[in-house]
Amino acid sequence: MIKELNHKDEATANEILRIQKPAYLAEAKLIRFFQIPRLFDTLETITTSSESFIGYYVQNELAGILSYEGNTICRLAVCPNYVRQRIGWKLVEYIVAKKGTQTNLKVSTGSQNKPAKELYRRFHFQEVGEAEIAPNVFLTFMERQKSR
Repeated sequence: MIKELNHKDEATANEILRIQKPAYLAEAKLIRFFQIPRLFDTLETITTSSESFIGYYVQNELAGILSYEGNTICRLAVCPNYVRQRIGWKLVEYIVAKKGTQTNLKVSTGSQNKPAKELYRRFHFQEVGEAEIAPNVFLTFMERQKSR
C-alpha cells in the first residue's frame, strides 16, 4: 500500500532515514562513489525538506520511499530486505500516474546504476544528459514526456 508521508514528523523522518541510508549505500557500492548526498541526510535535513514523500508499506512496515518536488523525482529507496519485490516499480508507477499526465517528469541517477536506469526506461524516461560530478563519476539525467 502506498501512502503520503508526513516527513515533518520526527518518527516518520527516522523511518525514511532507516530505508534511505542502506539503499543509497548499496548504490554507492554499485557506482563506487561514497559521496552521494543522500548518505549524509539527517533528521533535520529530512524534516526541513521541501520535497513531498510517499511510502510503500508491506503490512505495517515502511519498505520503500520516493520523494518528489514539482516535476522532479528527488529520491527513490527500497529497504534491502524488500529489494526485487517491485516496490521501486510501484512507487514510480504511482508518481507517473499522479504527475505524468500533467507535466514532464525528471530524474537523475548514477550513470553506472543500470538497475535504476532500466527501471526509469520502462516508464518511458529517456536519457537527456550526463554530468561528471566527481572524477570519473557521472550522473545521468532522464526525462519522461507528459502523456497526451
